[in-house]
Amino acid sequence: MQLFSIPILCRRAEKCYNFHVFSFNRLFFARCYVIIQARKLACKGFRALEKEKIENMEHEQILPISAERAKQMNPVTLAFVGDAVYTLLVRTRLSLESGVKTGELNRRASGIVSAHAQSGALESVLPHLTEEENDVYRRGRNAKKSTKSKNATACEYVRSTGFEALVGYLYLTGRNARIEELFFGTEEGEIPRLRSE
Repeated sequence: MQLFSIPILCRRAEKCYNFHVFSFNRLFFARCYVIIQARKLACKGFRALEKEKIENMEHEQILPISAERAKQMNPVTLAFVGDAVYTLLVRTRLSLESGVKTGELNRRASGIVSAHAQSGALESVLPHLTEEENDVYRRGRNAKKSTKSKNATACEYVRSTGFEALVGYLYLTGRNARIEELFFGTEEGEIPRLRSE
């Protein structure tokens, strides 16, 4: 077996690393290692600045944002946030209301947060939306998306994107009580509109 010495220049650390590998197929792994090491070296001086930024962020209030700013956001971005928020809320509710194993919790949560289930849950929520919430839902539903759903129809997918955009909008504007009211009912542990299929 032949041993190759590969010099790799890392601009970030302004250093050249020599790696001894058995084949050129391992060049990718050597490059990954260089990137990791360079980040460690270059970030030593950067860490003090990052720490200062983080400390300053603790004093700044990030959320809620104004309704005007949230309306200017791309509806697909609102849906991106809404997907995470909704999934977290559903998982939290499920874990608090049952003592089943995590595999079963994951199966239940997946059924509830799927595009099909969100589209179905939307039927009972739509009549209760305000005009402002309806506008956000429509913007999310009509937004051009770069991906397609694997396990739902096109109609369910666009409706679920509108659903997630609405959740993202309500979360970013600090209306968490409204999310609870619309999607989870009023009583603790009750999920009347959200059932896994």
